[in-house]
Amino acid sequence: MAQERNPNTGGRLSVRANAVGLLMTLLLTAVGVGILVTGAARLTELSDARRRPEVPMTVSSCSTVRTLRLATTTCHGTVPAGPAQLTDASRRFAEGAVVNVHCADDGTCTTAAFRDWAGRAALVGLGLLACGASLTGLLRRGIRLFAPTHDAFLRDPRLTRFAQAYCLVTGLIAAGGYLGHLLT
Repeated sequence: MAQERNPNTGGRLSVRANAVGLLMTLLLTAVGVGILVTGAARLTELSDARRRPEVPMTVSSCSTVRTLRLATTTCHGTVPAGPAQLTDASRRFAEGAVVNVHCADDGTCTTAAFRDWAGRAALVGLGLLACGASLTGLLRRGIRLFAPTHDAFLRDPRLTRFAQAYCLVTGLIAAGGYLGHLLT
């Protein structure tokens, strides 16, 4: 196996440094896949909830539980089929307020507001960003290790600027959507 050249000193990187770099990119890939799968599962849940009929829920009480940075509001009330619980409500509703919800057979209900879609889509974007970054790093490392004479295109400044701009824009969109989900 060929060893990678250290661009700063002109010497070769050790096998240990190459192995650590490879493990770090694989770890980032695993984290990205985990975030991507979580976001996709949450989007699927919201999509399934959206297919249920929309019914009016009369709110009888709401409570908010605060953790380190998040606040989760749960409202209890009634729908035509009986008692219901709205988990992760967008805000605290007054007693007697009527909210349109999508309920499951067990009495748990959800609203399908923009903030719900944005937060879940942001998780998917963040997972794609992490997977893309790690797989790009894996490709670069593989080319440098196994085809060191063909890595000239990796030093192209246009490619570097494009990759940085892509990561910045994708990261800002994902972070904005996730922060929008947290703040609303």
